[in-house]
Amino acid sequence: MSSLIATSTEDSTPTFLKFPSLHWRISHGAGAFPDISERFLLGFPDVADEAREALKTRFWYDSAGPVFPNQVKGLTEGMGVPISQFVFGTVSHCEGSGLAMR
Repeated sequence: MSSLIATSTEDSTPTFLKFPSLHWRISHGAGAFPDISERFLLGFPDVADEAREALKTRFWYDSAGPVFPNQVKGLTEGMGVPISQFVFGTVSHCEGSGLAMR
């Protein structure tokens, strides 16, 4: 997730803002990202508000994997992500197919 923000184009725009039609699914409730998102956005003051809005509307947060305490609150209360952006997904369909990571 951090690479979507930290990786920028020649005009210092976070990568995910360059492709407004794309939506992103982030596994495991975005990991530690809710706690450190503001640190990443400090590097992009000119587009930070646009990036925050994209994180609330164009990102889908998978809650299937284990999350740490208060992680969901970090997304909902800290970042303002609505519950409608949460999805339940799994990779269990890959087990036994040779596709699962070992």
